[in-house]
Amino acid sequence: MRLLLHIGAPKAGSSSIQSALIANAQALREQGVMAWTAPSDKGPPPLTLANRFKTDERPLRPRERLHFTNRQQARDWSLQVWAQLARDLAVQRPELTVLSSEAFLNIGAVPKVLEVLEPLFSEVHILVYIRDPVDQYRSTLDQRIRDGDRFADLPLPHLTISHWHKIVQRYCKLLGPERVIMRGFHRQAFIGGDLIADLTAQIGAVLGREVVMPTEVAAANESLCAPATLWLLAANEAFVRFATGDDSELIRRRLLLVRRLAAAPALQDLPKLTPPPALIAELLRQNHAAAIAFFNNSEAGKRHPLRMPAPDIATLDDNTIRAALRDWLMPQANPDDLRNVLEAAIATG
Repeated sequence: MRLLLHIGAPKAGSSSIQSALIANAQALREQGVMAWTAPSDKGPPPLTLANRFKTDERPLRPRERLHFTNRQQARDWSLQVWAQLARDLAVQRPELTVLSSEAFLNIGAVPKVLEVLEPLFSEVHILVYIRDPVDQYRSTLDQRIRDGDRFADLPLPHLTISHWHKIVQRYCKLLGPERVIMRGFHRQAFIGGDLIADLTAQIGAVLGREVVMPTEVAAANESLCAPATLWLLAANEAFVRFATGDDSELIRRRLLLVRRLAAAPALQDLPKLTPPPALIAELLRQNHAAAIAFFNNSEAGKRHPLRMPAPDIATLDDNTIRAALRDWLMPQANPDDLRNVLEAAIATG
């Protein structure tokens, strides 16, 4: 039994991939592929699988605090879910299993991950989609704001350093580079110009024959429009993302608010956050230079390389850079659009 483990990257289509796997689970099963998803009754399924490997120093996210009061409880639930996966494998005996959790790209203990996987599977293959760090930063800010970050908590571009390449290097070293599939996350790099078509092709390549996923799904976990993102950023001043104690009712209300903003018809056509200005973009590329070089040296990177940083970038202090971040974000909240956001936020129908 083989495994294709999709490990992200975060904000690189993972939610859409997971939605497509769920929607096509029966069709894939008929083709010898088990698209297995953790239960969702105790937090987001992608986090559930990875929680087995997280240490006590990692704080619980708001949606996790709805179900657990400490990291050990989250690990215990993860262990139960892994045991269920083992039982399902023993019964179904699929040729190929597909698991998806972008949280694995933040798990540095790769030997421990493989120690769990290798008794279950005869072969382990890794799939990772890599997004341009400048575009990823914009999407990450939206996600962090939806998750509760205040302005002072937002990661500054010159302090945002990616280590994903070190995780991928560990998988390459332990599994062999032929078992690690790196793909660029943009339309020109996708087979057929489509993420799910590209995913389907990677599943078929590991399985050794073509597969189809006939059910189409809409893009998932899309960013909010810029005015909603910025209004929520202001509202976050009254929210503690990594709180202690029971704040479950506040978290539930906040999740409902975010969903209401995401679904509001009046907000659907409003623009999302614009690309960051040149200063922020170059700082991001500078801090991701090692990861960019690693990707560009891969087969996927040679076909569609990421832009390297400029050779000389001025050194600026944190306050100057945070001011540049504010100057980029704030003009995107014009009064007319904010009125629509407010109406969506307080809608009761």
